[in-house]
Amino acid sequence: MALNFIDLHTHSNCSDGSDSPSELIKKAKKSKLSAIALTDHDTIAGIPEAKTKSQELNIEFIPGCELATEWEFGEIHILGLWVKHDDKNLINELKELQNARYQRNIQIIKKLQSLNIKIEYDYVKEICNKDKLQGINESSLGRPHIAHALIELKEVENNKEAFTKYLAKNAPAYVSRRLFPLKKTIEILKNAGGTVVWAHPMLTSAPNELIEQKVKEMTNYGLDALEVYHSEHSSEGTRFCVELAKNYNLDISGGSDYHGELKPGVKLGSGRGGLRVAEFVLEKLKERRKRQGLMI
Repeated sequence: MALNFIDLHTHSNCSDGSDSPSELIKKAKKSKLSAIALTDHDTIAGIPEAKTKSQELNIEFIPGCELATEWEFGEIHILGLWVKHDDKNLINELKELQNARYQRNIQIIKKLQSLNIKIEYDYVKEICNKDKLQGINESSLGRPHIAHALIELKEVENNKEAFTKYLAKNAPAYVSRRLFPLKKTIEILKNAGGTVVWAHPMLTSAPNELIEQKVKEMTNYGLDALEVYHSEHSSEGTRFCVELAKNYNLDISGGSDYHGELKPGVKLGSGRGGLRVAEFVLEKLKERRKRQGLMI
C-alpha cells in the first residue's frame, strides 16, 4: 500500500506567501499530498477559499494560523490547527495584531526613507499587487513584501540582502512588532478550538536544555504537539524533538513552512528535498483531538 504524505505548515499570499489559497491547494494536489494545513501569519482570511478548493479537488484540508510570541532566544512561533475561522474572539485578536503590523510597516518605511531610499507604502502595495504577492487584505503586508519592493527598486539584489542590510533585527530599518505573551497566545488558539503546535522549535538560538524548559512551561498552558519535522531542522534536532515529545506526552507534527517564491528552495511537501511527513502524524493528532472532545 502506498504511503501518503501531508504538509501541516504552509503560507499563502494572505500573509507572506506568494500563492493564493486556491493555488496552494492545487499544488498540494499536484504534489500528491493527501492533506494540507493553511497556517498564515496572524490571519485566517484565506481559509474559506482554501477549503472550497480542497473540497473541489478532494484533498483533506486543515484550517489553521500561525502566531508569534517573544523569547530572549528569538520568537516562538505557535501553530493552531483546526481553528474555527468564524471564532469572534480569534478574529478580534487577529485584528489587533494586524493593526499593529500596519503601524510597524509605516515605521519601517519612514526609517528606510531616512536612509535616502525612495520608497512609499503605496508603492509596496502596488508592486505586491502587480506581482500577486498580496492576498485578500492589506493587513497581510509585512517585511517580506517591503523586501520585495526594495528588490524592485534595485536597492538590494535579493531577499536575504534586504533583511541583512535593512530589515533584520539590529539592522537600521528594523522595528520590533507587537506580540502577545506566550500564555495568551496559546489560550487564544485553544479557545478557538485549535490543536496547539510549537513550530520549528530548533530555529531558536536557545540551548537544548532551555528548549526543554520552555516545552515544560508550554505544556502547562495547553501545548499539544511539537513540529518535529521541518525544512530547516537537522537530523539531530529532529531526534531531539522526538524525544521531547515522548517525554512530555506531546504529539508530533510536521510541515515544509512553504512560502512559494518568497522562500526560495523550500518546496511544498518536501521542504529542501529531504522532508516527508507521513499521514500517520495527522492521524495521531486527530486521535488526540478525539480524546479532548474536539471536532475534526
